[in-house]
Amino acid sequence: MQSSRWLVTLFMLFAAGCSHDALTADIPELSASVYDREGYRYTDTSIDIATGALQANLGDVPVYTQKAAAYLLENKSTTTVEVRQIKVTEITGDFAPPKLFKREGNGWVMVELPHRLLPSHYLKLVQGYGPLTLGEHHTTVEIVSNAQNHPTWKATTIANAVFNGLPDIEIAYPGYTGPAIGECADNKCTVQDTNALDFGNILLGTTGTARITIRNTAECAVDPGQASTCDSCALTLQRNPSGEDIGLGFKPGSNVDGLFNFGGSTRLPANIRQKNLDPLCSASGELQLLLTFAAPSVEGTHHAVIVIESNDPDEPNIEIPVTATARNAPVAVVKFRGFDSANPSAPFSAADNLEPLTRIYFDGRDSFDPRNPTDRTLIANYTWDVISFPPGTNPADFQVQESGGFYSFWAPLAGSYTVRLIVTNVDGIPSGDTDRSTITFNVVPHSRLHVQLVWDNATSDQDLHMTHANTDDRPCIIGPDVHWRDKKPQWFTSDAAGVGPNPRLDKDDTNGYGPENINIDQPKPGTYRIYVHYFAGSGNIRQTVRVWLNGLPVAEYRRTLRSSADTWAVADVTWLADATGVVTPIPSDTAGEVGSVRNISDCSALNGGGLF
Repeated sequence: MQSSRWLVTLFMLFAAGCSHDALTADIPELSASVYDREGYRYTDTSIDIATGALQANLGDVPVYTQKAAAYLLENKSTTTVEVRQIKVTEITGDFAPPKLFKREGNGWVMVELPHRLLPSHYLKLVQGYGPLTLGEHHTTVEIVSNAQNHPTWKATTIANAVFNGLPDIEIAYPGYTGPAIGECADNKCTVQDTNALDFGNILLGTTGTARITIRNTAECAVDPGQASTCDSCALTLQRNPSGEDIGLGFKPGSNVDGLFNFGGSTRLPANIRQKNLDPLCSASGELQLLLTFAAPSVEGTHHAVIVIESNDPDEPNIEIPVTATARNAPVAVVKFRGFDSANPSAPFSAADNLEPLTRIYFDGRDSFDPRNPTDRTLIANYTWDVISFPPGTNPADFQVQESGGFYSFWAPLAGSYTVRLIVTNVDGIPSGDTDRSTITFNVVPHSRLHVQLVWDNATSDQDLHMTHANTDDRPCIIGPDVHWRDKKPQWFTSDAAGVGPNPRLDKDDTNGYGPENINIDQPKPGTYRIYVHYFAGSGNIRQTVRVWLNGLPVAEYRRTLRSSADTWAVADVTWLADATGVVTPIPSDTAGEVGSVRNISDCSALNGGGLF
């Protein structure tokens, strides 16, 4: 009997121990930490376990940029934790409402509260910040749950808004770039009716198309605290309560018949980063909007007004009048001029073989009048125009040639171009914009390494240089440096000058905007250093250097040279054995600028001199 009592006692002790362990394991507990992965960056962070307080300092954040802090919430217990509420208890400055996300697959999905957080699962709390005013700001949120270790975690985000420049919006479509002087007042810009986006005459029952380009022309200094350099001064299209509060769309009452529409997505907010300051960013600096007009079966003229709202402080609300006429009009059809087997000596262009510094040929003879589409005599006139081209292009360089339904122009720069054709029938009725009246194409260098220089002053002489740095990386030395005094140095005797691995400069533009281009068709492994020399002129001149590798634009750098004899060391191109290259900017000598600038005398009298 005594042994039985001992067994009962041991069983009760064991059971009590198991019950205690089970009770401990069932206690919901929530841990929290500052999340510092996936591009989240802070100047400092802290955590106080005793009080359940977290803090993240975003540091200096330029106004009109976006940055965020994130906090990780993890259920480390063996039972479910219920996250019940996210409360904002303190706020100064432009902080967004906090959002909660859960991990799903390779991404994050936003969740609603209350949320049951399973054991070993976690959530990410994101606190966005988009300052519009200068100064120190902070916000504190409370994360309320049924966790017994910390029923309330507090997360405080601190930031200091600084001035680093402003986003700047530019609207462009054929015949117009603005807002223009005199179109803006009281934070509203109204494009004049004389500058309306006009589809022209669209054939009854067909669809006309037009493109609007929205650019961010800001050139803010680099912000090293951002995930990439072109996040500074991002232009954000967003609803503006002081305007129509629609962000992007048609002004109420202006498109009642619904004939005008946007093609593609117009989800907001939409960020347009400033044009690429970092080869890893690859930002175009612009957004292309496709606008369509569905012409009804009855002739008539139709109107609408497009509203564009953004965070541009000077031009936050822009209204653009739009007009189109449904009419039994001719239709313009443009295409590349093809090879003519009956006349093999005639010029032609192939869409996959368009190079800079060549002439490109077009054919508009398929244009027609709907009264008799096969009768070409009903088309009385062809009007051609290059309506878009790469930044830095001087249209005076196009050297246009027209002959009836044929057209050609000289393409001075690599990049994207759009050609438009308007035809007029024998009754004097012109065609409108359709998807057949324009053609957009890319001019791509065949050389594996292509370097391009343009500038913004027509009465100066700017020079592009590139050295074979493995031999001598100094500019102005005859032989190692390809430039205006030595346009085709023979770096490798295995090939003729200007061929294969040997470089060539196309021209020395002594009085214009450029371009000057350096090409190497088949680079050999090594390092090639790019320079720009302010040879002659006066005043500040903005230089733009673009680099293409294997037919792809990979880098663009801009800097203002301020006086004659300034020489800008821009970047190194490292060519690898696998026929690929890497572009690396020269270390900066001035915060927010690319490369290094030094002043030298006339390059023609220097022949080197150990400048860099």
